[in-house]
Amino acid sequence: MAPDLPIVLPPEKIEDNHDVNMILALIDRMKEKYNIDEGRIFMQGMSMGNIMTGQFARYYGNILAGAAGSGGPCEPFLLFDEEGKIKNRAGHLAVWQSRPEKNGLPPGKTYDEFSVNKLNRFYWMKINGCDPVPEISIVGENNFAFYKGKKADLVYLDIKNRDHGQTLDEAFLYWDYLFSGTRREEDGSITHTRTILKRKGDDYAFAIGEGFDRAWFGNKVVPMGEKAVYWEKLKYHGLNGSQKVRGKYLCAPLSFLAKASGALYQSQDGGASAELTWEDGRRVQFARGSIGCVIGDTVRSMYCEALHRGTELLVSVEWFAQYILNLHVSSCDGMIYVTDHFTDLSANMADLIKDIFKGQELPENIKELL
Repeated sequence: MAPDLPIVLPPEKIEDNHDVNMILALIDRMKEKYNIDEGRIFMQGMSMGNIMTGQFARYYGNILAGAAGSGGPCEPFLLFDEEGKIKNRAGHLAVWQSRPEKNGLPPGKTYDEFSVNKLNRFYWMKINGCDPVPEISIVGENNFAFYKGKKADLVYLDIKNRDHGQTLDEAFLYWDYLFSGTRREEDGSITHTRTILKRKGDDYAFAIGEGFDRAWFGNKVVPMGEKAVYWEKLKYHGLNGSQKVRGKYLCAPLSFLAKASGALYQSQDGGASAELTWEDGRRVQFARGSIGCVIGDTVRSMYCEALHRGTELLVSVEWFAQYILNLHVSSCDGMIYVTDHFTDLSANMADLIKDIFKGQELPENIKELL
């Protein structure tokens, strides 16, 4: 928890705000003293500095090319009125929002952190005219959502296991991914050119969530034949036949796992058995209720038995991705993210993907969320 701080109410008119006027004067002073590129003025802040950056961006962002910040999301009443209409005077702006996964709430606050983070993201998505579905890339603990905007782009970053603060490399990330290729033109438009690092989704990745019959694959939502379900692996032992739960695994349709791994999928008996074949000659057979599968001409045990739902066989995503495909698996809050490199899925990113699956990636009616 942050320490209790004295509350100083800001003036009603932004023109009377001392801190804002100081920043305006500082920018003017830099123009006078240095030969700066006025189309490439950027602002960033952390915690209260991020709140200050957000305030400046809403009122005077038209003199900036981009704004970035970590922690300290703005409270919704500063962004929207009671009817859910946007409160903004400066218009579009290239924006970067970092949300440490374990940021927490300021003293005395009781709002839902997920909802406030979403509303801050929705605010700039609407102003910038962003496509509602981003490209997603997870690199280690950095969970990126790259939004393409008609007027300006938005980067949303959730940092796994990070509490309130900035990572050492955060300012470099702002520059490498966004600011290095961003400019405000004389006509007020924002242009994006080549950056040091590309804002693009993972070349290979898929995500599956509990209770959803949709998956994330190829940086878009694709259908699955049945909903993914968690299944408990039970261990039976003792004369009385007692049992213990030895594992809990997310099971998904084999037809989708075949598609995600480039395998030919064939099923029989209404989906009660299935065979996957890859171009390199690998062949794996599965059957309803069996914890074993046939790989080539031998038998191997899976994490849990294959489940039969509708016309689909469901198997453990964790086992299939790691044992069969030799890929990296990361899980968080009922969501699994599979890639060909090290990743650590964060809570805010898992929540973002769930919203995409629900069709709630950018709600029309903000009032209902306030």
